[in-house]
Amino acid sequence: MTEPDYELDTQDDDDDNGSPYVQLKRDQIKSLQRDAKQARKSQQEADSLRRELAFARAGVGDLTERQQKALFATIDGDVTADAVREAAVDLGFMQPPPTSAQDAEQAEMQKMSQASAGASDPGSEDSVARLHKAAAQGRDALLAQLQADGVSLQSAG
Repeated sequence: MTEPDYELDTQDDDDDNGSPYVQLKRDQIKSLQRDAKQARKSQQEADSLRRELAFARAGVGDLTERQQKALFATIDGDVTADAVREAAVDLGFMQPPPTSAQDAEQAEMQKMSQASAGASDPGSEDSVARLHKAAAQGRDALLAQLQADGVSLQSAG
């Protein structure tokens, strides 16, 4: 921000006759208005950056813009990573974190067993992208990718 082109008079002059009014030149008023507008804009940018940081720390960066707006609308008070995470779980945008160390260990063991069996995480972005790519190549490529991801396909009949 630039230096203001006005000076604030902090001395208590006796010649103001106790009046609560101050006289400013028009250009000084314009300068004050510009500074106030810039301060409001800077505050909005800071608020936006705080929100983005809270969303990133909460791990919800892969949500659509619409989901993020809905999520932001449900948060009361300060936008913190914990508040964002809690609201995302409430809205069903995220899975709740494991409640104990045993649950976390069990989830990790399940992931390891799936990985050792050659299956990828079915909800991962990579597997979804692979399925979209295979679908674009045709039915046979899609079936091959599903089998490669560890999805067993059985025909009815």
